[in-house]
Amino acid sequence: PHCHRVSKLYDALLAERPDDPQNLRNVALVEKYLGTYYEMSKDLPRALIHYTRARTIDERRVSQAPGDRGAQGDLAVDLSNEASVRWKQRDLHAGELFEASLAVRTRLAADDPKDELAASRVAFAHGRLANFYEDAGEPVRALEHGHAAMAFYESRRQTPNYAASAAYVFATVARVEEGRGNLAAGCVAYELSFEAFNRLTPAEREGAMASDPMTDVVRRAAACGVKAARGWLDAAKPVR
Repeated sequence: PHCHRVSKLYDALLAERPDDPQNLRNVALVEKYLGTYYEMSKDLPRALIHYTRARTIDERRVSQAPGDRGAQGDLAVDLSNEASVRWKQRDLHAGELFEASLAVRTRLAADDPKDELAASRVAFAHGRLANFYEDAGEPVRALEHGHAAMAFYESRRQTPNYAASAAYVFATVARVEEGRGNLAAGCVAYELSFEAFNRLTPAEREGAMASDPMTDVVRRAAACGVKAARGWLDAAKPVR
């Protein structure tokens, strides 16, 4: 209710000054928050309404100020948010939106090679597309994006903030490679996934063994001969 009240107030301000960049940004932000609330509440149709409006408004911001990196970044998030909901609704249009988000993020990263955050967002987008194309039954495209994300995360193995994202991307690549019969490549990716998972702090790992895909990653990495993964499995066995 509070978000809806804020939305009405910002809409009123926007009606008074419809081209004001700050008013546009405020309205789009609240639409994002509402979209997230409804997506987490499993009300996907309402989530889509709010995410789509956020995207439409941020597209106006970008058209008004094409050089505004903040507006472009917001638009990339909007595209990914809308894609996420459409994907859950089994709408294949989600792929086009994920690709559009990646394109925006790639341009931002290319414009400023020193922007580490922009580079990490490109890797994240590649990871999402790898998951999407895996689910869509397009392994070649899944691996294209999965390997692009892997290249980023492998170059930053010692960066703790990326360990969780890396673990999930490596697991995606492993599943796709295994599904194509490339067992050796699958084992390499499972080992990388387990190593990234194992770099997480105890607090970050809490509950991860019971979550998908980490339980499966540990088991498959152990089957591939990764001794540390076997140790995890042995430690997880109940004491008789």
